[in-house]
Amino acid sequence: MKIGITNVGTKRLAEHRRDGWSIAKTQYFAFGSDAYDVEQAVLYACATSSAFLHICPPTKCGAVERRKPQTQT
Repeated sequence: MKIGITNVGTKRLAEHRRDGWSIAKTQYFAFGSDAYDVEQAVLYACATSSAFLHICPPTKCGAVERRKPQTQT
C-alpha cells in the first residue's frame, strides 16, 4: 500500500501505474496544505490501527513522519 500526495499535471501517477501500482482513490484539494493534513491523518491511522498492521507495518508504511493529526478549532 502506498499513500501519498502529488500535484495535478505531474507524471507521478502514471509512473506508479507503470511500476505496477493500482490507484485506488484520488482526491482533489484546492490547497496543498489540506492534502498534506489528510495524508498525515491517513498515515497516522495506518501506523496506529491494528487493522492495518498486516498491510502496512509501521516500519514500512512509507511515511517519513507519522504525526498525530492536528484538530482545528
